[in-house]
Order: sequence, then C-alpha cells, then structure tokens
Amino acid sequence: MRVSDLFCCVSALVLWAAVPVHAQEESGESVDSITVRGEVLSTFDGHPLSGVLVTLHDLWRITRTDELGYFEIPNVPVGPHELGVYALGYETLEQYIEFVPDEVLAVKLDAAPIQIEGVQVEVLGNTVLEYRSFGTRYDFIGGDLLEKYKQRYGYITDMIRARFPGVRVHDMMGTGQTLCLLSTRSTTSLAEGSGCALMLIDGLQATGEEVSQLHPEVVASIRYVTRMEGRLVYGALGENGVLLIETVSGQARRRR
Repeated sequence: MRVSDLFCCVSALVLWAAVPVHAQEESGESVDSITVRGEVLSTFDGHPLSGVLVTLHDLWRITRTDELGYFEIPNVPVGPHELGVYALGYETLEQYIEFVPDEVLAVKLDAAPIQIEGVQVEVLGNTVLEYRSFGTRYDFIGGDLLEKYKQRYGYITDMIRARFPGVRVHDMMGTGQTLCLLSTRSTTSLAEGSGCALMLIDGLQATGEEVSQLHPEVVASIRYVTRMEGRLVYGALGENGVLLIETVSGQARRRR
C-alpha cells in the first residue's frame, strides 16, 4: 500500500469517529436525558394553539407553545414524567407519559365552557395577575354558589369536598391538626407527616384545626390553588397546594 493511500484511510477513520462526538456536544444532552418536543392542537379544527402552558409537574419545568403551537423542554431525564397542558377555554390534560427520544408529541385539546360567576373590575398587582392566569374551573367558592353551600352544608370541610374534586380532605382528630388537604395527584402519604396544603385565612397562615372550626356563615370566599400554581406563587410553602379563605369581616372567627 502506498503512503498516500494509508493517509487517506486514516483521515477517513478520524472523520467518521469525530461525527457522533461533535453531534453530542452540539445537542448538550447526555445519553440519560432527552428533549421533549410536541405541538398542541385544537381537536375541533386541528389548528395550533399558541401560548398554551405546558409543564412537567414532577420536574417543575414550565414552557409555553409558540405561534405554531410548538414547544420544547430540553434536558429531561429518561423515563415517565407527569405532563400537564393548560389552555383557557380547553379541557386540561394531566397524564404520566413515557417520552421517547426524537418523538414529536401531538397533543389535542377538546374545547370546554368557561364559567363566569360574575363580572368585577379591580386593580391587581403583578403577583395576583400571575396567579389568576393559572386559575382552573373548579378552584373557587363564592357568590351565589357560596350562599347555596351555606344552606346545604354545616361545615367548611363539606364545602371543600363538594367543590374541589382534585383534593382529598382528611379529618385527623387528636393529632393537633384536625384537617389536611392532599392533592389527588400527590404521592406523599399521611404517615410521612407532610404533603398537606398550605392554609391561609385572610392572608394569615392557619392550622387545620382553625380552618375546620371556621363557621360557614363568616366565610366570604374559598379558593384552592393547585400544587403547580402554588409553587409558582408561594414558592416552597405552596408546593402541596394552597387553600385561601377570606372572611366577611376580614378577621377569622371560630366556630362556637
């Protein structure tokens, strides 16, 4: 073999070996992580939905779709993750999915009615605006619905059970905290002593006992903030969800 032929073979071998290494460096991902890609479409007409909130709940990763309904979440560990897709006027999608490398998800959302309990004009701060933008259809008790609940139920815990299907209500008499709210998607057990939602009465943190003893007649509104929303607005304190209670007088009263 001539020297020139040997040089060509060695050069070709070096180039062939360098290609995968170069491609891996450009991607910025290891073999243990992938980029989750997908598009969100309307089931009704197949049009892309822009500005849709897309989350991986278990990783606290959040993004939004672009004008073509496309989204990307890079550096996602290989394995199943809890996908959440939220769009105003559409049904919510929350599901564990085993993501496949190089696969583009096609997420189709069904239209849903938007419930309006009343029109009220008020000036909101940036934090409140961010909170309202993530509101769900079943997170609020107020107005006429609250009056109906006051006539129907004698305890605030019964109101919470009736209105918030994504919450489990536990009465734990004799433990010092008689009420604990758990998200139905939470993996934390009561035996571990954690996982209960943060509770606020008129903006002040309250115990489960204080909430359960609150008389329905003094309640002005009740709102439940889900885990993802609570994390965004309240940080680590809200990672298990948040129960917000406003009273008529602005000061919590106890059940007599």
